[in-house]
Amino acid sequence: MANAEEPPFLQLEPSKAARKRCPGNHQKRHSLHGLGDGIEFSVGLATTRVSGWTPANLVDNAGLPRHNVGPAGNGCAIDGHGDLFCTGSKPAVVPVEHGQKMVALYAVEAPENWFEDFGSGQLANGVATVSLEPMYAHSVNTSIEYHVFLTPKDDCNGLYVTNETAASFEVRELHGGHSSIAFDYRIVAKRTGYEQIRLADKTKMIKDIARLAASRRRPNPDTGAKQIAPLPHR
Repeated sequence: MANAEEPPFLQLEPSKAARKRCPGNHQKRHSLHGLGDGIEFSVGLATTRVSGWTPANLVDNAGLPRHNVGPAGNGCAIDGHGDLFCTGSKPAVVPVEHGQKMVALYAVEAPENWFEDFGSGQLANGVATVSLEPMYAHSVNTSIEYHVFLTPKDDCNGLYVTNETAASFEVRELHGGHSSIAFDYRIVAKRTGYEQIRLADKTKMIKDIARLAASRRRPNPDTGAKQIAPLPHR
């Protein structure tokens, strides 16, 4: 009997296109929990990938994002912009104890789209200029306010940030100090193109998808839960 707290995966046969793309890796093909509408979820020995998505099929026949949301509104949806929305958490599952155990590590969520980076620097006579890593700087909008958090690595009067530009910032010791200590920093800046988004309201989208999911839950031979034996090794 299936565990009520952990619904079983639906086991699906891979499509011909998927078989052609990844020959020999069809021992396990699973959908996500729930309806499994249009989702192809492949589990290999070392990797897990979501495949089979194109801009043309990211919206279903009802004009809603492709989704795995049940009638109660719980689940995930992915839209044509590549945005993933989930009512639950989005953890990474990583091996520990030499691979004997798999544990979930959870993403830090925020009301806005922030990208962050970390680094270290060294004061020289109480001052240091830190240049932003170029690839990181290209992914964020540093022409608007960003945030820098400092951790001194030795005794000093304290540190502060000044002279922030799009490419660098300056670290100085408080009270005109002249220390030459090391420090760590954390910089947080808004993702380019997402600067104006804050707590976007997705109530209607989730309700519409849940309503559609409820209409599709009438049992019939095509939508009932199935278990299909894995393809044999060739």
